[in-house]
Amino acid sequence: MFVEQRCARWQLQTHDRVGEDQFLLTEEFLDQMLGVRRAGVSAAAGLLQKAGFIRHVPPPPLLSDPGRQLLHEHVRLGRRAAT
Repeated sequence: MFVEQRCARWQLQTHDRVGEDQFLLTEEFLDQMLGVRRAGVSAAAGLLQKAGFIRHVPPPPLLSDPGRQLLHEHVRLGRRAAT
């Protein structure tokens, strides 16, 4: 079975289990579940998107706790400099 077929099957199975049209399924997760390199998953997702079967969008960035603290400090210092 080709990587595209296996990737599509995983996405359909996830869709059936989640019961939603939108769900997060990362390439990292798929490469581990399918046992293939991430480049293969990226290529398969690209083909599925080009065919109109999926909409592949990058997830929003997640901030770590230290990163969040630094961002808040940056905003706080920026406000202080503006006053």
